[in-house]
Amino acid sequence: MQHRSQVARATSLASAATDDLVIVYNRVPKTGSTSFMGVAYDLCTANKYTVLHLNTTRNMHVMSVADQMRFVQNVTQWTAKKPAIYHGHIAYLDFAKTFDECVDIGGADCDPGNMWMQVPFFCGHDSNCWEPGNPWALQQAKHNLVNNYFLVGLTEELGDFVSILEVSLPRFFKGAQELYTSGKKSHLRKTFNKASPAPETIAKIEATRVWQMESEFYEFARDQFHFQKKRTMVETDGVLVDRGQQFMFEKIRPK
Repeated sequence: MQHRSQVARATSLASAATDDLVIVYNRVPKTGSTSFMGVAYDLCTANKYTVLHLNTTRNMHVMSVADQMRFVQNVTQWTAKKPAIYHGHIAYLDFAKTFDECVDIGGADCDPGNMWMQVPFFCGHDSNCWEPGNPWALQQAKHNLVNNYFLVGLTEELGDFVSILEVSLPRFFKGAQELYTSGKKSHLRKTFNKASPAPETIAKIEATRVWQMESEFYEFARDQFHFQKKRTMVETDGVLVDRGQQFMFEKIRPK
């Protein structure tokens, strides 16, 4: 539903099933919205729905395109909270916006410079580290990864990362592999129904210098991780296990 006066506006996304109903109430400040939401909170238990307050950083009323997309995904996919009322002091939100459209119009929120993320985090605090596309930053990030990190894993091989940590640092990670593989992973987040960008959008992004350097760093990190995994673990019946101690002491004097 839409309230057509400028006092308050609620956007409703409804499906055929009542239990899938979601209302997004973008509250206009000083329009009695707090009193109205008090009613919603009082009724939510009896009427069996969820009320969720959207709290933005520094109470900003406008969200970035990336945050808009994340919010839309949460609203549409968080089935455990449906039916629901989401409310907050945010501007009207277009639920049909896509990453493809953002790239097509050259939007600031999908600027390739925003992908300069892995390299600067491994590079450090030098100002050059945070200059998108800086070649020195890429080399410094590689140097730090090899020389100053105990282990750097991969998201898509998180289980192997956990296994190596348990073998190498049992004081902290004993039992981690079993916990990870047992299915008790409520702390791990998954995104379902991801909308893949169009091929032409991907081509535009991959043609940028920032993407190419971030990709080069990822491949470098991947090769290092695989090297360490091969030296540390061996696969037995489809399961990674410790290779065991590969050294011994001899010629110990005095006896």
